Amino acid sequence: MCYDLDEGDVAQDGIPGNQPKMIPSGTEVCIFYVHFDNVGYTSRLEQTGQITFGADILGLIISGGNIGDFADEDFMFDADDSIGNLGTTTYPTKSGNDYKRGFDVNWSINTDDAVFNDATVDFTMFVVEAHDSFRVIVPRVPVPCE
Repeated sequence: MCYDLDEGDVAQDGIPGNQPKMIPSGTEVCIFYVHFDNVGYTSRLEQTGQITFGADILGLIISGGNIGDFADEDFMFDADDSIGNLGTTTYPTKSGNDYKRGFDVNWSINTDDAVFNDATVDFTMFVVEAHDSFRVIVPRVPVPCE
């Protein structure tokens, strides 16, 4: 599975070197999907947040669209097919406003940004005509026996 950001990479610094970054095949992971949306297509919303997980983060997937520094990387769409829950979840397509699904980093007035260190991700999501989403990849932690 490909992803965009390693620990310490700042999205607003642009695509880091050594692309694509990959989680080795066979690595057991948990994926968290973070989504932010506005109502309608005229309002502008910005949300800054921080999420701390129970294990150190392995990588972030923020690309999925045709504008900004990460345009056409589309790792969000690729992950839908490889790790998504296609049987019960309808994911956006690569068309219209749905194609602006990932972070539109350094595009126009957009303030989308993300960085993680250890188990904590800090992010800013700015939406106008569409929605923003990103995925956080953490190692699968075995469930203890009872």
